[in-house]
Amino acid sequence: VTSGSKSVSGGTNTPSGIKAGVDMLTAEGLDRTFKTTINGIEVTGTRTPIIILVTDGEPTYYYANETATGNRNGNGDSANEIYYYLTLRTAKYYKDQVTNPEQSNPFGILAPGLYLL
Repeated sequence: VTSGSKSVSGGTNTPSGIKAGVDMLTAEGLDRTFKTTINGIEVTGTRTPIIILVTDGEPTYYYANETATGNRNGNGDSANEIYYYLTLRTAKYYKDQVTNPEQSNPFGILAPGLYLL
């Protein structure tokens, strides 16, 4: 960056960010339980895994497969409807990986989520 101009380079690899978040939530040995007191009764519950994705731009990189593995595609400068579709497909795939509808916490909140803002 110089005083007269600004230059920014790089792209937004949203699918890799989604995968990294899910990898953290599904790490082996991760303790998802907690203890709290409700109306004087100690309760052990299970944390609901949630990813909130906040991005600074369009998904300018994508993967041909829904697992965001393999060859990264895209030019890093612009996106089109295919990039968006493949990014949303990755988000759905990983949301399904962390969702367990049989698991709930003591407050009755079911199913974890992945939210795109």
